[in-house]
Amino acid sequence: MTRKIKLTRANKSILLKALAPYYYQEKALGHNTENPGRLILKIDSVPADKELLFLQKKSASCESL
Repeated sequence: MTRKIKLTRANKSILLKALAPYYYQEKALGHNTENPGRLILKIDSVPADKELLFLQKKSASCESL
């Protein structure tokens, strides 16, 4: 499933600030940081006021929310 998100400057900032602690926590624990790192770079590279496409994967942890 693909999800479109319109990135405003505020949304972009919020997303990057929310992902950073997760990235650094995984890095400190020695886990793979490739996926969060790619997501951070993708969000950072998209100019504000553009649409960003995410491929959404369903998992058991996401369904419980």
